[in-house]
Amino acid sequence: MAGIRFAMPTSNLDLGPKVKNDPFMKLPGHIIFEICHLLFDDNVPDLAKASWVVHALTRNDGNFWKLSLQHNLCWFFEIQDLIRLGALRRPEMFKGIYLWATKKIWVRLDLEGPLMYVANRRRIWLVCEELANAYGARHY
Repeated sequence: MAGIRFAMPTSNLDLGPKVKNDPFMKLPGHIIFEICHLLFDDNVPDLAKASWVVHALTRNDGNFWKLSLQHNLCWFFEIQDLIRLGALRRPEMFKGIYLWATKKIWVRLDLEGPLMYVANRRRIWLVCEELANAYGARHY
């Protein structure tokens, strides 16, 4: 799984000086990372598209994407095992794997084989999280 397929292209384009008004400019990096980890798994790239500051902070940060894989894609046990065993060692691949998993692993008609199991697990996991949040908020 950790092949050239998941390597992300590098970009030296810096649009930072052209950004006029980004509310994330006022926040420290660790707070932005915490906000990203509170989002649903497929919303992190959307936030990076909307905010240059978030994009610049997360673009090449392998540690951020590794933590995102562990935190936001906890339903993908196979990836968790590969990270834990050290099979995924190259930090530049974590972002590519994250983007691939959030876009490709959904229950749909053309999905077959082992990824169908993972997609079903993702669907069930997300529903269970919603139920846990709903019932966890109640105090008896």
